[in-house]
Amino acid sequence: MDFSFDIPDDPNGFVQLTEFGHPIQQSIMTIVSSENGQYTPWGTGFIIGSGGLMMTAKHVVEAPMKNKLRRINDEGEIYFEHVQLYALYVTKKINEEDGNHFGGFWPIQKVWFANETDIAYCWLNEGLVNGERLTFPALKLSPGFPNLGDTIIAFGYHKMYATTISSEGVSHIDYSSDTAFVRGQILDIHHKQRDSYMLSFPCFQTNARFDPGMSGGPIFNIDGAVCGVICSSMPPIVDSPYYISYGSVIWPGLGIKIQTILPNEGPQIQEVTIFDLITKGLVHCDKSISKIVQFYNSNNEVVLAHSNIQ
Repeated sequence: MDFSFDIPDDPNGFVQLTEFGHPIQQSIMTIVSSENGQYTPWGTGFIIGSGGLMMTAKHVVEAPMKNKLRRINDEGEIYFEHVQLYALYVTKKINEEDGNHFGGFWPIQKVWFANETDIAYCWLNEGLVNGERLTFPALKLSPGFPNLGDTIIAFGYHKMYATTISSEGVSHIDYSSDTAFVRGQILDIHHKQRDSYMLSFPCFQTNARFDPGMSGGPIFNIDGAVCGVICSSMPPIVDSPYYISYGSVIWPGLGIKIQTILPNEGPQIQEVTIFDLITKGLVHCDKSISKIVQFYNSNNEVVLAHSNIQ
């Protein structure tokens, strides 16, 4: 990822995108749910597979999935249905058919996560642009542990608002969102868990400011690879100017299974882990992937191990 603009050294300082349809907005998107033309933002997600595989925080997608919508059918019977999730895709591309900007709320087709970590994966619906299959620019992962004192840069969306406005049979989206790049340092690393209740998975602490809505966004190392997922944050406490923020480490989420059709392997749907997609070259990582091993236990369950953890 190219950070060619200045990001303040102050961990509490934000830099916003000044360009609508900035290239980063085709890789990092707001995740929202929809009801009656109103869109509720839940967090941020980012593309790791060019076919539409997105990574985010589990709590970003778990919360709206638990909130079913109350409906009444034509017979007056009450029923409930799941909330539809979308990723907001923003671009400067022009649709040749109608001359409008191409983008909008992209339906999320499937969601997968495991209870052992705050990481989830989403699959975006396939789309066509001017008759050709759309591919998304994917971010590179750094699944190993970062180092204490490393500089990190995080990105996410906050203060997001959107609603659908219809006029003369044409629908438009009234949309507003603040974007945030923020810099910080890694202050502590929890190789197994920080505690057994709130953050019971491998994570790290940083002094970077993470506002609500940024959850699920990528945390980049200085080389531009994603070394963590924005998880939680607390404002500064007494006698300290810095936020207390946490990011989930990537590697425990690589064992999560998804169902997909693999390129050049026939039309059948296969169940694979994210680690499998990495070995097939469909998700890209830096050299820290060499420290991760995947195997199956006696119950045929996927187990991941990191060489630095005993």
